[in-house]
Amino acid sequence: MRYAIMGAGAVGSLLGGMLARAGLPVVLIGRAAHVEAVSRDGLEVSGLVGPFRVRPEATVSPEGVREADAVLLCVKSQDTPAACAAIAPYLPDEAPVISIQNGVRNVDLIDESPLGPGRGVGGSAVFNAVFLEPGRVLLTTSGEIILGAASRDGRFGDRMARVAREMRQAGLEVRATGNIEAVLWSKLLINLNNGLGALTGQSLEEGMMDPVARRISAALLAEGIRVTRDAGVRLETIPKVDPNRILKLLTLPLPTFLLRRLFRLMVRTHPEARWSTWQSLAKGQPTEIAYLNGEIVRLAESCGVHAPYNRAVRDMVMEAEKKGAPPGFTSSEVGRRLSLG
Repeated sequence: MRYAIMGAGAVGSLLGGMLARAGLPVVLIGRAAHVEAVSRDGLEVSGLVGPFRVRPEATVSPEGVREADAVLLCVKSQDTPAACAAIAPYLPDEAPVISIQNGVRNVDLIDESPLGPGRGVGGSAVFNAVFLEPGRVLLTTSGEIILGAASRDGRFGDRMARVAREMRQAGLEVRATGNIEAVLWSKLLINLNNGLGALTGQSLEEGMMDPVARRISAALLAEGIRVTRDAGVRLETIPKVDPNRILKLLTLPLPTFLLRRLFRLMVRTHPEARWSTWQSLAKGQPTEIAYLNGEIVRLAESCGVHAPYNRAVRDMVMEAEKKGAPPGFTSSEVGRRLSLG
């Protein structure tokens, strides 16, 4: 199959690089500087895989989807409508648009776009990647790809099975599910630290070892679990990083060395692992915070309950966005803003 990666940033380029290394035809659709670097020097993938260099096709044009058998949509959630509108004139009718994005509403956005209903299939990358510079990406945590088995109206089942099979052949850990929406909500909950990491600049492991950051993380996650429960949202277990399991770990009164050991049993991390929201702030780009902590706020408002911790983190990240840089708060400073210091 031929794959088009729409939004070839950190995760998209990592996936495209793995598929290309396995000999599958791939076209990366991304920003001009990245496309120029990949076209000139190839794509370098390193970190917990590789290092290796591949030479996939790369273009800035949405016409790159023209011959695709499947599109991996990896743009930020707020860019989904525009990305779908851009590829709609060129995408073959039989090609699914597979969302490998943060947030829980992207399949809705795909199906509401000019692509039409039934074109989107949910998916999630339960790992972290870092965009080092144009032409270079880093896999910074272990994890899996979770794919929906088909679109909401039952289309693309055979093709999605082939996507999963070819991703496994490319060295990715892949799981298919018939309940992808529940997976996306579980992924959202474990991703609520994304905003906190953007505010402090701490790596994933640094945040886990910091007792104040752990207390904030636990408050955000517990609030998210409560709101989803109150709203009747169904969750699905994600092995090793299940929300309730993480909440228990965050609140255990354990010494640092034992916490570090347990954390490393859950997930392998690279020292450069940074939250995607921090990466966006560091580049002066818009973040997805409205689709992360902001999604919990939106859900809470819809069912008449409160989510003060997630609201505060959302608002603080939005303040940082306006200033165009990570704020570099200490965890204690964030804790005081949340009345958790």
